[in-house]
Amino acid sequence: MIEKLNVKLFIFAAYKAELYFIFDKNKLTKISQISKFDVYVNNEKDLYVVISGSSYCNMSYAVAYLAGANILDKQSILVNIGIAGAKDYKKSSIFLINKITHKFYKKKYYPANIVDNNFNVAELMTIIDPGHYEDNKIMDMEAYDFFMSSLKFVNYEQIFILKIISDNSSSDLANFKKESLSVLINDKASEIIKFLTDIKIFFNDYYAEFVLSNYYHKIIDKFHFTHSEKNKLAKFLLKLEANSDSKTLSLLEKLVSKNELIKLMSDV
Repeated sequence: MIEKLNVKLFIFAAYKAELYFIFDKNKLTKISQISKFDVYVNNEKDLYVVISGSSYCNMSYAVAYLAGANILDKQSILVNIGIAGAKDYKKSSIFLINKITHKFYKKKYYPANIVDNNFNVAELMTIIDPGHYEDNKIMDMEAYDFFMSSLKFVNYEQIFILKIISDNSSSDLANFKKESLSVLINDKASEIIKFLTDIKIFFNDYYAEFVLSNYYHKIIDKFHFTHSEKNKLAKFLLKLEANSDSKTLSLLEKLVSKNELIKLMSDV
């Protein structure tokens, strides 16, 4: 029968105060022994919370650690939630990031954001030192490295970045206190929780359609597939499963090339 997956959701933040609303609603246990960052997990092991600290590299290190420890897998969803500065945007406003740049690197990233939501979108630039603003951009210190590192282990559509504006050109950044983080973000907690819930529902359904069976995993590990080819493969396997076509299923393990599989899919 088709395996149903309970997708793992990983939430990353620089400071614990940014995610107090998550800790308040979930029983989480600390599992990491790494001094640079803390990792917490719920009893069901489908919600992980990572507190990386303020260093711009720590969040990317945490992603690599989780993948290396086989905690983060190919179906995992990664979400960075945190504060950011902006020259023109109102304090406490929230944005889903649709473009990521870096002050010193040329490469740009474009999150897919395939889950329906009501957030405004914005471009983000990662910088080394806080207090620098540019027109029509949100400024932070970790999103670029987080996204770049995450892409080594999951696909674009599995990575999301939410930013709440904590400071702008009219505010005095020197007077901003970390203690005010929880108040700032708690105002948006209900919106964020709804979005996280929708992400879980979307991807549980999404991967169920992908026929997360041993056949599917074996085939995508054996042959290189594009995203559209994975969709075709999933539909093909669903058809075999629905028709109880065990003969064709057994043939799959004997295939030695991707072309053989494509021909088999066209013949059935």
